[in-house]
Amino acid sequence: MDRARAIGRLAPPHLTVAVIDGAAHAMNFSHPGELAHVIGCWLDGREITDDPGQPDVARVLQIRRGDA
Repeated sequence: MDRARAIGRLAPPHLTVAVIDGAAHAMNFSHPGELAHVIGCWLDGREITDDPGQPDVARVLQIRRGDA
């Protein structure tokens, strides 16, 4: 997570990093429901939340901006 946070600090302020715990590179195969839920939230302009069908898997990674 430290690497994701470090890279996130370099990105534009509107960036949101969603983490799907246990997902590998091809998360569309290993965690399709969780991925679809995160993308659906983003497309609908809703807050990205954990998928109620698969609790405690997806979360938004908080990125501290400013002093890296």
